[in-house]
Amino acid sequence: MIQSKPETVRLYIVEEQEIYREMYNYILPVRTNIEILRISENREMGVMAQEVSELSPAVLLLSVKKLDINIIEELEQIRNNYPQMGIVILIVFYSSQDVELLRRLALCGESGMALQLTTRELEILSLLSQGYTNSAIAETLFIDIKTVEHHLNSMYSKLKADPDYNAKHLRVSAARLYLETMGTLYQREEAVVHAGGR
Repeated sequence: MIQSKPETVRLYIVEEQEIYREMYNYILPVRTNIEILRISENREMGVMAQEVSELSPAVLLLSVKKLDINIIEELEQIRNNYPQMGIVILIVFYSSQDVELLRRLALCGESGMALQLTTRELEILSLLSQGYTNSAIAETLFIDIKTVEHHLNSMYSKLKADPDYNAKHLRVSAARLYLETMGTLYQREEAVVHAGGR
C-alpha cells in the first residue's frame, strides 16, 4: 500500500477577526500543500463572489461570528457557479435557524456539502477512522459512551444532508470522508503479474 501524496490546495480565506487573519498567515504557510491566495476581511455583499471569480480557489474558508441570509444567498450563488470548489464555514455563534440556513445551502447546487465539525467531533472521527469502537473512543477520551454516541449521531445527521451518503453505511462513510480530507486515505497500488519463461 502506498500513501497518496496530497495535492496543493489553493485557499481563499474570508475572516472577520484580525487575530485569526494573522494566525492563518503565520500557521498555514508551514503546510507545504496549502497555497494561500488571499486573506480578506471584506464581508460586503458581492465581494466574496467577485474574489472567487478572480482567484479560482479550490477551497473557500469563511469564518464569521454569525450567519445571515445575505451570506447564505451569496454562498448559494458561489456554489452554483463553482460546484467543484469546496466551502468551509466556521461559525462562532449559531442557532437552530442557522442550521436550517446551512441545510438550505447544502441542498443547493450539484456538489455535496462537507461536514462542519467541532473539535471534539474531529477527535472522535479520528479515532473512528482508526477502527476504534464507541466504548474504546469513550475510554481514550475519558468521556461517557453516551457522549460519544451523541457526537456520532450529530455527525451522521450532517452526512444524511448529502444525498451521496444516504444509501451508505454512515460509520464507514464518515471514516472515509475524514481520511480523504486529511489526505491519509491509502490507495492500493495495482500490481500486474506477468507469468512466463525466460
